[in-house]
Amino acid sequence: EDGIRDVERSRGLGDVYKRQQHLFGVGIVETAANFGVSGMKPTHPDVLEHLASYFVTHQRKLKPLLKHIMTSQVYMQVSTVGESEQLQKAQDLDPDNRLLWRQNLRRMEAEIIRDSVLFASGTLNPRMGG
Repeated sequence: EDGIRDVERSRGLGDVYKRQQHLFGVGIVETAANFGVSGMKPTHPDVLEHLASYFVTHQRKLKPLLKHIMTSQVYMQVSTVGESEQLQKAQDLDPDNRLLWRQNLRRMEAEIIRDSVLFASGTLNPRMGG
């Protein structure tokens, strides 16, 4: 049974990677096209393994995986660099934020802005295509 679970977990790595990359704006692995083959190694292999195991354990359902990621401390971090000595040191050591010590700024898609405005005004049509 462990062998089957290992195969399922490895199949889940690609799915998990895509979701994580979309949510954070940058992936745990820089070379997404070569994921798992000859590309670069993940910056956080234990996190990727944990997320893949979580995904498989929850019958490969996206909603529990997304909730697990989006309620994590890492996902809810601020994107600004404060004035504390620790944050300045992190900025000096990892200016590109490859280690995800802060949240990255991302552009919001126009559809999300539109839906938020319509929802706030009470005129959002919740039907598909509405």
